[in-house]
Amino acid sequence: MLRPKLIAGFLLLIPVVASAAAGNLSTRFDAANRLYEIGSYTESAQAYAEIIQSGHTSAAIYFNLGNAYLKADQIGAAIAAYHHARLLNPRDPDIRKNLEHALARLPESEATLLQTYAPVRFGLTLGQWTLLGSVAFWIFFALLAIREWKPDLASRLRGPIYTSGILMLVLLVTVGWIAFARFGHRLGIVTQSDTVVRYGPLSESESRYTLSDGFVVRIIDQKGDWLKVSHAKHPPGWVKQSRLTKLRSG
Repeated sequence: MLRPKLIAGFLLLIPVVASAAAGNLSTRFDAANRLYEIGSYTESAQAYAEIIQSGHTSAAIYFNLGNAYLKADQIGAAIAAYHHARLLNPRDPDIRKNLEHALARLPESEATLLQTYAPVRFGLTLGQWTLLGSVAFWIFFALLAIREWKPDLASRLRGPIYTSGILMLVLLVTVGWIAFARFGHRLGIVTQSDTVVRYGPLSESESRYTLSDGFVVRIIDQKGDWLKVSHAKHPPGWVKQSRLTKLRSG
């Protein structure tokens, strides 16, 4: 059974500006949890979403939002929520497991596409990979500087310099690969069934094809509240922005 995370000590996740504001957030969060527990999943999802819209975000809130959407059979919205939860807490096993559970309800091609552009690789975000690459970079050049400063240590430093250099290159290539996968593609996920993709950015434009809830699209352009999107199996077309959720890259 999918259970909501209870934010024990959630006050650490938000700036403590006033006890009244913190109490209000606690009350709203508890109310959303109660709605979930009694089976009012749509209302619970709306309550969690309103907390996020008010500027309070955490992995736990997005995780609970994903659970509520999944229980309400809103697969695309659930996947988007889990995706954003994983950005905030990439090594949480519950988030990973529930995201995989939601993806399993999509056609394999759709799940594979989303995983290709996943914001997390091997449990680390792009920022964490970048930090590791930066540390390896400075260690490598620090060792080179020490070798120039103390030539008598050159033979002893040969191994560490070689190892740190290889590690630095591997990490920098990994950072570049993840950055390209994420920022080279603006992704969205359809959150409503039978979403019509049209030839032009007008409600009167002829229908080109329809996409199902949970299908992944690349966002190419935007005009007003219309998005030009492409799908792996379909040509580009226009869809109402309200029919999908943009996936944050980080």
